[in-house]
Amino acid sequence: MIKPSDQRDLDKARTFQFLALLVALIPLVGTVAAGFLWWQGWRPGWAEAGLFALFYLITLTGIEVGFHRHLSHQAFSCKSWLTTTLTAFGSMAFQGPVIWWAATHRRHHQFVDTAGDPHSPYWTASGTALGFFAGFFHSHIGWLFQMKQTHPEGWAKWGRDMYCQPVLLTFQINYLMWPILGLLLPGALGGLLGCSWRDALMGFLWGGCVRLLAVNHIYWSINSLCHLLGPRQFSKKTGHSCNIPLLALFSLGQSWHRNHHQQPTSAYVGHHWWQVDPGAWMIVAWKKLGWVEQIRPLRFTLANQESPDAAHPD
Repeated sequence: MIKPSDQRDLDKARTFQFLALLVALIPLVGTVAAGFLWWQGWRPGWAEAGLFALFYLITLTGIEVGFHRHLSHQAFSCKSWLTTTLTAFGSMAFQGPVIWWAATHRRHHQFVDTAGDPHSPYWTASGTALGFFAGFFHSHIGWLFQMKQTHPEGWAKWGRDMYCQPVLLTFQINYLMWPILGLLLPGALGGLLGCSWRDALMGFLWGGCVRLLAVNHIYWSINSLCHLLGPRQFSKKTGHSCNIPLLALFSLGQSWHRNHHQQPTSAYVGHHWWQVDPGAWMIVAWKKLGWVEQIRPLRFTLANQESPDAAHPD
């Protein structure tokens, strides 16, 4: 006989596996459909390109600047309306509820590339090519289908401070409406711009599905490629993380990932003038407008030098 608590865990596992399946399939199916229609002569125009770019920037800003730098690491403080806006934008990226997202990311930093890291590519000790690709798949998307990685016992303690904030708790509870809105809004705008159902469908596909596929796979590459292609020397603070310059612009700077692991609570991931960091540029601009109140700076000291004995970040 199954205990009620075990049944609840089983139901939760099935729910999150179903959501992970939707996250993987909806953008993929929509992108395939967009490609097929292009082949059939429904070529995307300036409206579709604009909707793709607009919603790419909106949702990626919500994830990288909002969920990540602001809420997970508290790298800057801002007006309450900006927190609400960033949380709404990030929720439309279909990467999970805000408190769960932040708690998962904090676990990643605490146990980077060791037991307890939810999406480390080093979950297997195999040094073969097959092991490499298995690690890539696990860190990129496979971990989303494993409840022991997404919801291990006691996972909520990593987001305890956020449960005390009514706005964030509301977003957590009503999460599913935001990804749906993120798909429907580009369609509605496309229909308004073109005044036809065809334009609405094209807006939905390019501003919704194709954009979602691009945002999520670029950002998931931070978990996979930015930990697989790094230096072999392991540090408790940075794991095997690395910097990948080619992804910097498309990830709003987060692909300077080894930099980020060196100073996770800083609002800046570009540590040199030539390291493109659009996320930090936004935060600085918002500070000048009075929307951001405090920014955590970089701290270049001898303590920042990596060593195998470096402590885990707080």
